[in-house]
Amino acid sequence: MSDTPKIYINDEPRELPEPVDGVIVVEGDLRIIGNIVIPHSIHVIGDETVDGDQTVTGNQTVRGHQTVRGHQTVHGHQTVHGHQIVTSYQTVRGDQTVHGDHYIRTSCVNLAAHHGGRIYPPDCERLFWSERIGIKLTGCYEEIEKTLNIPSLLKRDDWTSQERAVLESWL
Repeated sequence: MSDTPKIYINDEPRELPEPVDGVIVVEGDLRIIGNIVIPHSIHVIGDETVDGDQTVTGNQTVRGHQTVRGHQTVHGHQTVHGHQIVTSYQTVRGDQTVHGDHYIRTSCVNLAAHHGGRIYPPDCERLFWSERIGIKLTGCYEEIEKTLNIPSLLKRDDWTSQERAVLESWL
């Protein structure tokens, strides 16, 4: 993959528009081929497809569907009005709202807006978390949470920062 991403708006090769008041507004469908860091907030009025990794240093809004075939990091809030697919890790530091189906292969998402401040790993990660915590995770997270001694688990020094953030959100 080239160091410079290729950018298409409505299937036409283009540059990203200049930000206005710190926000890049893309009127139409956005496709990015390659890795990209967007040093502003971005508002896409259409669908967004990224074939690579994406970092947004501000907030992100996508009025249509979003597909990211790589890692995604959003340092602010994220709203996707359609479906969202991210094929690798995703980190959203602010609140996240997805109005359609939400599929993340490996998630480190702040789901505080949906779960009252708690970050619950997706079902596809239960086996991983069962092995890390040392107990079988069956049933709903509200019930699982009652059986765990989170302060004791947090005393371990083998947690990654993202795993620690998930556990700390359960306190």
